[in-house]
Amino acid sequence: NDYHPKAGGPAVDTGAAALAGQNALPTDLDGNPRPQGAGYDIGAYELVANTPKGTQTTLSASGSDPSYTTQSLSFTAAVSGGVPNGETVNLDDASNNNVVIATGTLSGGTATIAVPAGTLSVGPHILVAVYGGDPNFAASQSVAYTQTVVPAWLSANSQATWNPLTHTLTVTGSATLIADPGSDEPNIVESGPAAQLKIQPATGPTDIHVGGISLSNGASLQVVSVGASRTHANHNVLVVGTLGASADPTFSIDATSKLDLADNDLVLHVGTSDTSGAAAYNTVFAQAKTGRHGDAATPDGTWSGFGLSSSSATAADAAAGYEQVALGVVNNNQLMFGSLSQWSVGSASENLGANDVIVKYTYVGDYALEGMVSGDDAGILQVQFDKGASNTHNWATGSTLWDGLADDNEAGVFQIQYGLGTGGKNGSQL
Repeated sequence: NDYHPKAGGPAVDTGAAALAGQNALPTDLDGNPRPQGAGYDIGAYELVANTPKGTQTTLSASGSDPSYTTQSLSFTAAVSGGVPNGETVNLDDASNNNVVIATGTLSGGTATIAVPAGTLSVGPHILVAVYGGDPNFAASQSVAYTQTVVPAWLSANSQATWNPLTHTLTVTGSATLIADPGSDEPNIVESGPAAQLKIQPATGPTDIHVGGISLSNGASLQVVSVGASRTHANHNVLVVGTLGASADPTFSIDATSKLDLADNDLVLHVGTSDTSGAAAYNTVFAQAKTGRHGDAATPDGTWSGFGLSSSSATAADAAAGYEQVALGVVNNNQLMFGSLSQWSVGSASENLGANDVIVKYTYVGDYALEGMVSGDDAGILQVQFDKGASNTHNWATGSTLWDGLADDNEAGVFQIQYGLGTGGKNGSQL
């Protein structure tokens, strides 16, 4: 029979230090010192507490870092010291009150821990593998591992910081938007020549929604062309601001910075407080006028300047030998055939407010923003033509030479441009 006391039994710590004038023996029959606990144990043996064996836990990642919210992740935890199979290891998020985000089961000293997609929010996460221990093996935890999670619309190697609370994307180096951010609508902030953001969605045509744009100190933002596959129904649209918002979105490009729209379009949603859209229109128009003229030595419509420019127009106009294509800037309420309810490119469609600003890569003379110079535009020029009596005309009302006039110069250019974009020798609709 085994007369050793059991943990929690009535004999544990209930014996007397002396009885009938005799002190208790200093050791039990196994030679263990007495007492072991809060008091002597009744009987010939003391309950000797087991000392757990030491363990060491390590954590390694099998996936990518940074990762996307849409990616599942896999980690391997290893626990040394002979811990038996079947025990568990937790993966804790130390940056989120040590919440357990996943668990793995040990087999041969290692455990695979799978983290489902969407478990980790955007931002850095300090992860720790924790083995809780048992009566025979001591608890231990790994060195912290930092896993950074980026939005699915931002290239993983981007040198940019996303703050989901303020919806701010701060670009400090090369970065790429690879999909429409949708309701995230990042407010893009770039400063310095190293800050170079490209917008290049993997699929298209796509509306790319951003909350605002602020470029300074030599920063650049480029909406990349889809290339040879570019058509009237296949290019992208940069959408700035939120339809129905109170204030105009930020659209700020300083004198040393550039937004290159290439051969894509832009929609700026005007705030309801800007009752006519004039403030937003004047801002975008001024940026496009800067981009159109190039540097001070060549104010000739090269579209290579700072502000809102178009590298595609630069190349096309150089090939044509004159300013054949440009960025047409209009306030939706200026369109002669009535304001548009939507701006559609292929399967992509964006609802418009009556005062929104529209920028289209198109032929000079396309007053109606249809991607061609046709009878519609001839009718507009005929109605608006006043031989320069008024200098308040805009692109939509017959002034595509950026001088506010609908005069003989406009008529001469229009005569050259008429028919462009209507197919055949006149080229494709833009």
